[in-house]
Amino acid sequence: MATRVFFSRHIPKSSVIGAEIVESDIRLFNKVMHKAMTLDEVRSKSKREATGAPDLRKKANKALCTRKVSAHIFLKSTYSVDDYFANSAVNTAKAAIQSVKELNKLNIDELSSQKKDLSKKQASVKTTLTRLTKIKDELKRVSKLIKTSGYAMYKFRTPVERYDISTGKFQIMSYGKVITEYDNAYLFEVRYVDPKIRRCKNTLRLLKERSNSIDEKIKSLKEDLPGICFGSKKLFKQQYITGKYPDYDTWLRSFRKRREHSLTISGRKDASQGNFLFSYDPKEKVLTYRTQQKESGKRILVRFPGVEFPYGQGHVDMAVLAKKDERKSVCWRISDEGGSFLVQCMVDVRADGYVNNCYLDGCIAMDSNCDNISISELDASGNIKRHKVVYFDLSMASKGHAEHILSKALDVAFDWCDSTNKPFAMEDLSVKHPADRYGNKKKNRITSGFAFSKITALAESKALKHKVTIKTVNPAYTSQTGKVMFMKKYGMSIHEAASAAIGRRAMDINEKLNKTYRAQLSDDVIKQNRWKQWKAAYKMIKTIRPDEMYSIRFTA
Repeated sequence: MATRVFFSRHIPKSSVIGAEIVESDIRLFNKVMHKAMTLDEVRSKSKREATGAPDLRKKANKALCTRKVSAHIFLKSTYSVDDYFANSAVNTAKAAIQSVKELNKLNIDELSSQKKDLSKKQASVKTTLTRLTKIKDELKRVSKLIKTSGYAMYKFRTPVERYDISTGKFQIMSYGKVITEYDNAYLFEVRYVDPKIRRCKNTLRLLKERSNSIDEKIKSLKEDLPGICFGSKKLFKQQYITGKYPDYDTWLRSFRKRREHSLTISGRKDASQGNFLFSYDPKEKVLTYRTQQKESGKRILVRFPGVEFPYGQGHVDMAVLAKKDERKSVCWRISDEGGSFLVQCMVDVRADGYVNNCYLDGCIAMDSNCDNISISELDASGNIKRHKVVYFDLSMASKGHAEHILSKALDVAFDWCDSTNKPFAMEDLSVKHPADRYGNKKKNRITSGFAFSKITALAESKALKHKVTIKTVNPAYTSQTGKVMFMKKYGMSIHEAASAAIGRRAMDINEKLNKTYRAQLSDDVIKQNRWKQWKAAYKMIKTIRPDEMYSIRFTA
């Protein structure tokens, strides 16, 4: 069972008799909802979690509440609205708070990942600083004995600092080549060692400041109550941008229109069509809304003609025509789009008929990247039958445009599922990627929260539409596995190879490290499980460029 949202076609306001009444109700709904956001009863759960405050909804804590009536009754009497209108406003406010709390959790996870990366960088810089400090101390101790005793510097990882006895010079090596020479110990110390020590100390200071800043942000996200700017922060800040709007009143009208653009009425199972304020006629395609304004003591009814759902019309009809025992709640939303209204219907949909969930005959696997998705088809034995890369560009795309681009790319993968009658496998994108996954600010910005979360949401929606199941697997070492096991064998790119590794993992096929790399591991690592072996081999494999894998001869 999954909740689906179905969008109608745009309904011109000129065809709606009483459109101004609907606009008035939309403004009223948002006013009630914004007021509900400030009430302790609505925010008590988040406040209790953040500050340990008592839950004011419990009878034992009613004496602590300065307002003696519930939020529902308070809003109903203050704004002269009915029960369902007030209850929907409260539910929308609670949903908004919960949404921001979930976003805070994601931000905390992202910051924690960044802090972990900073800790690794600090450890690496400290190691370099320790090495340079030892070199400096050694230079002081043996500076007079270098020529007479034939003293040679220790060898370190590249770049290598060494002393050439034959020439009497200090050399800096990189990949086996001399890149810099110093005639004596003094020049080597003041021109190479001392500047690098100062740089390392300065880098550690900056990393520590960055780490402290992250700690403060995490603490703020955990302790402070969620803050919400209806109408978007971007539009709110535009009031301070000179030349963006001719005057303040123009900006204010635009901002209010943005923050008061829709109303959402929650459904009820005990209602005739799952909702007390909305009713829908599937034959005439007319949606009737019972407004909050009265005429002759009765609520005014506003009818929206031509309410058709290009996708999901059958699900909407089934929900509103369901029998009493099978009735479900139906939630309706009306959005003011300027010259028209947009109707949305939210219902619970159960996947009917056969759903393909058998991975014994193979699967269609996908690997997600910042500018492409790579697809592989696997047979029952886990062999790769075909593979493909679907490229896209999200660099200049808006949120809606990016969603459309990703949707079109995913259509290719699910078309494969339809043509082969195989289920779908993908990496678990909820597993946080490092903050510098691509080492490129532009790519990291593209692949931040929106793209990954949107790919998962779109894939789940398309899986329901195409009646296939999705299996998500841990993406750890899939790229390295594909690089070693499949790139050269099948002549595929590293991303396609990673998708094959994902598919084989979804089919519960274990990948063993080949002898070429296993021979370079210690006996203690060899005795451990395959995950530990791949983790140890990762340091060797990651230094090899993907194009070099085609020239390496492996031993199975």
